Amino acid sequence: ATWNERIEDEKALASSPEEKESICHLYTASLKDYFSVDLWTNYLSFVAMFLPDQMKSVSENGIKACATDCAESIRVWAVILDWSMKSQSQDETESYFKRMFSYPSQFLDEAYKQYEQWHEQIQTPCDPALIPIIDASKEEYKKREILESELAASLEVDHITTAFRHFSEYVDFEVNEFKRAKENGTNRAASLFE
Repeated sequence: ATWNERIEDEKALASSPEEKESICHLYTASLKDYFSVDLWTNYLSFVAMFLPDQMKSVSENGIKACATDCAESIRVWAVILDWSMKSQSQDETESYFKRMFSYPSQFLDEAYKQYEQWHEQIQTPCDPALIPIIDASKEEYKKREILESELAASLEVDHITTAFRHFSEYVDFEVNEFKRAKENGTNRAASLFE
């Protein structure tokens, strides 16, 4: 919360391009200090609005940092997709959708509806090759759904011992998944620690 508050205070004062660039440095420093989907979402929104020439590289960093978060990554993707649909080629936007669909998430159905709506707007058919990718991601999410909900529930009631146990179970699961996948796997356990 401290970083968000400090950055918001600085944003209120920033008007020149140099001052806006300094806001990016604050976001970068804060994200080195700790992982936060809120910070990434705010950072991406800021860059999209004030420094759009940096959006591609910041988006890539945001994707690397947040894409494996099954519950929260949709917020990062939403900012990236909104920017891409407004300012990038259809091929680039399609690529962002495909990448998003390749990660397990509890929001895949909602994201696919957005994908369909976008295709209606641009009057092109949806890519049918995405369906098996989405189905595979849904299957991966199902493996994590109980772990996600147990952890969220224990955090909501602020029961730290139970939350720690659920967190440890989730980390063990992800470590085993990573070992099983070998080189092709995504190290989701690392993102849990963030």
